[in-house]
Amino acid sequence: MSNYLKELIKKEEELFNKAREFMWDNYDKNISIDILVKETGIERKLINKWIDEGRLSLGSKITKSTNPFFEELIKDRDRKNDKKDWRMKKFILFLIINIYIFPIEKNFSIGRYTQEGFYKGQGRQNFNFVVLNYGSFYIQGSEIGGNIYNKDFKIIPFIKYDSITGMKNEDLEDELKLLNSRNHPKLLGIKFEKNYKNIDYQISFGKDFTSNAYKISSLIQQNFRPFKPLFIIPSIELSYYGEKYGDYFYGISQEESLKTNFEIHQGNDGFILDLNLSFMMFFSEKVGISLKGGYKKIDSKWKSPMLDKTESFNASFVFIYRFL
Repeated sequence: MSNYLKELIKKEEELFNKAREFMWDNYDKNISIDILVKETGIERKLINKWIDEGRLSLGSKITKSTNPFFEELIKDRDRKNDKKDWRMKKFILFLIINIYIFPIEKNFSIGRYTQEGFYKGQGRQNFNFVVLNYGSFYIQGSEIGGNIYNKDFKIIPFIKYDSITGMKNEDLEDELKLLNSRNHPKLLGIKFEKNYKNIDYQISFGKDFTSNAYKISSLIQQNFRPFKPLFIIPSIELSYYGEKYGDYFYGISQEESLKTNFEIHQGNDGFILDLNLSFMMFFSEKVGISLKGGYKKIDSKWKSPMLDKTESFNASFVFIYRFL
């Protein structure tokens, strides 16, 4: 989910909780929409939206609850006149509600990713994956990270097991099966992100411990909202990898040359370009889907006898569920 969308969701949840807090602070009063707009400064159309969705109920005192503890407090309010005692109970109720509906972004997604393989005989790669966002912490497939600084920009350390890159020799064709398998990259790195006018800028630095190579990436992502439920998110990412990366994943060693009769191919440093276009649509406050199509181009310097191509297309489908 893009940073811009996360900020929109977070801002709405903060306003919703502000409205709820005002209502509970005036627990024993009839709250109209005019009073709520005046006292909280929240836009009328947003309050109407919450009313239509059944999240808010205005115009009468709160007289019942599905929670037994809340129900007992309501009864207690009606039968006791001790204002000091009631204020304490209301304060406890306020704390419980704020803990329960704390405004933190929480969502869970499951998806399917498919990509054309780069190696000869590898065929199409298909993966199922899970995405979990809980506040500043996230799991995105095989990447785990967390935001440790969130003021003018974000600082996000992460670890990643890249199950897309690499290959098993048994999956390749003919004499390529004699090559050594290429284990998947194991990355440790840090990202720096900033959002400016609905555009996300990101630069990341990392090290792949499988090839012992360093990586630097730069990403730009734009958010468009042509109409309310739909977000369109194009992005471009350019990544630089050190020489050891190209040598490990796409080079052919002397030992492998003797086994396969392929010429020795020395890997070089190089670039990978990723172009993506995502369509994200929410059918309700909780449920949405995302469709993404992508194009990946690896550096032509890495072209070796083991590679079938240096460019590939990919796609993913994601089901999103938000916890409110």
